Amino acid sequence: MPEASQPTQPTQPRVFFFDLLRCVAAIFVIAIHVLAPYRYELGAIPFNQWVTAVSLNSVSRWAVPVFIMISGALLLSDSRPFDAKYYLQRRFGKVLIPFLIWSLFYAYLSGWGINGFDGELASSVLVDSFHHATYYHLGFFYYFLPLYFVAPFLQILVKKVDNTGLFILVMLWLLTTNFYLLSFDGPWSNQYYLYP
Repeated sequence: MPEASQPTQPTQPRVFFFDLLRCVAAIFVIAIHVLAPYRYELGAIPFNQWVTAVSLNSVSRWAVPVFIMISGALLLSDSRPFDAKYYLQRRFGKVLIPFLIWSLFYAYLSGWGINGFDGELASSVLVDSFHHATYYHLGFFYYFLPLYFVAPFLQILVKKVDNTGLFILVMLWLLTTNFYLLSFDGPWSNQYYLYP
């Protein structure tokens, strides 16, 4: 039986710096996950070991935002004509579907405890998954998937607006983000406004 043909587009040239940065960031993400449990070990392990683990964990935190920024940079600099079918199959087929499957799996897994399976807990975790991850390491997708939704619109904006206009838009976004961080109430208080 012949395989279903995937839509193809010309490939973008590879950016070696981004590949290198991804490799380094991946190592730091592993460090984040390995060192995270030590945050709760204050008093249970020698203090100098706790400080070392927590410090290394803290300086590794740049890695996750870098993955998002690399994806954003590559999506926005894509010069190929936009093909919605290709975009949906390539982006959402490879990211959204596995994310949904793993979210279902972890929601189900969360229902299991020492006393057996608690269907109410599993259902509650699944319903709450619209607001937060079913398991902590899936939290990355809650930043990443919205980028895929808005990237085609941002790509059009980047192509149509000159550098001065983009600078003004970014400055307005940063200003309203600071209003939010400083707890000034307004329309910028909506998290979806700040982080599309």
